[in-house]
Amino acid sequence: MSVISKMYGNAALKMANKELDWDSDTIKVSLLTNAYTPDQDLHVYYSDCEPSANETSGTGYAAGGVTMTGLTASYTALTNVVKLDAADVSWETASFTARTAVLYSVKTSNDTSPLWGYFQFSADETASAGTFAITWNASGIFNLTVG
Repeated sequence: MSVISKMYGNAALKMANKELDWDSDTIKVSLLTNAYTPDQDLHVYYSDCEPSANETSGTGYAAGGVTMTGLTASYTALTNVVKLDAADVSWETASFTARTAVLYSVKTSNDTSPLWGYFQFSADETASAGTFAITWNASGIFNLTVG
């Protein structure tokens, strides 16, 4: 499966403003259908993804997605890269279809839950009474180069 992955434009700004914290926020991965079109610049909060209309549904999937675990942030001085990583995520005994995975920090409502980034599959991905898994890149979910 080929994947396009990007951080939403406001994620770095929200980190600087202390609205996003990788290793202390509750961060979820939500799956959306092909009806959702990511907008890196205009989508700021989870509500911008219109989850009531665009979120995947089916056996083994709960609204809002799954909570990420094993969140780590590290810095490599040699390359000036901050790496944000976490454990892979999966939905067991799943029967549903998704096109995009969205990462967001859970706050008081969808209107105040900031977006981190999205991962858009090249085509709809379907699980049929099986496991739907996302294996993050070995070099990290997000890499931010400073300098």
